[in-house]
Amino acid sequence: MHSTNVVRDTRADFTSYAANVRAAATGRWPAILAELGVPDPALRNRHGPCPGCGGRDRFRFDNRDGRGTFICSQGGNDELAGDGFTLLEHCFGLSFAEALRRVGDLLNVPRPSSRVRILTPLQPLPCESGTAAPVRDPERAWRAISTLVSI
Repeated sequence: MHSTNVVRDTRADFTSYAANVRAAATGRWPAILAELGVPDPALRNRHGPCPGCGGRDRFRFDNRDGRGTFICSQGGNDELAGDGFTLLEHCFGLSFAEALRRVGDLLNVPRPSSRVRILTPLQPLPCESGTAAPVRDPERAWRAISTLVSI
């Protein structure tokens, strides 16, 4: 049986990390985006080709409130707009978590660290007869418990 399990960072840890990265990035988006590979001409407040999907005159980087905001009309009916993280997702096909990590690493914002915690084994609940039902696959049971604990 396993006596220790790695407990992953919680949603609260991720939310706190995201808030720290957002705060550190505010007002610094043009330099951040350029450092991460967004072409410098796209980071000016005028219409031009989108660094994510091309086109001729569909993109504008307006950087409202220092949040790295942009608008891309995508040449169709749908308009895409967002902050610097969304722009990284659009340009490079990143997930939000990966864009967040790249910006956080660039700005040296410490990531939440995984912790190891000793979990005490669960005691089986007694059946009505007073005896516990046997566990047929202990490894599967431990994997299920680990999954629940890491949520």
